[in-house]
Amino acid sequence: AAHLTAWHAKRRGLPLAHAAAGPLQKLDIELAWNDPAAPELITRLRQVPGVNVTSSVSGDLQYLTVTPEAANKGAAVQRIAGALGIPLDHTLAFGDSENDLAMFKVAGVAVQVGEAECLQDAAHHRVSCSALGLPAWLAEYAEELARELA
Repeated sequence: AAHLTAWHAKRRGLPLAHAAAGPLQKLDIELAWNDPAAPELITRLRQVPGVNVTSSVSGDLQYLTVTPEAANKGAAVQRIAGALGIPLDHTLAFGDSENDLAMFKVAGVAVQVGEAECLQDAAHHRVSCSALGLPAWLAEYAEELARELA
């Protein structure tokens, strides 16, 4: 458990005071999921030009992530697909929270894992959960592709 604590501490990044030494690449904010200040904070952060703000909930905590506008999963999918010569309409993306929305917008097929309301309009397919629904969906999708290629 001690090694996990050390890893988690490193993953959390540096104190906000260190941001003054250079450009801020990512800011993570942890709140109680029902914190009454959260909606106003999210609204105000999203008004800041040049940044991307996403939120997710895990248990009784809400996480806000603030990154430069171009630092998102959609841009990453575009860059990786481009570098590999793969057309975007041949990409498949899986996601379960708001930070996956940009990726869903560029992927050829977007699969929502779970019930995140913010992904419902962008998802092409939905599976109930990664442990149960995803393997069955993948098997069915592979069979569908095989039929199309036959």
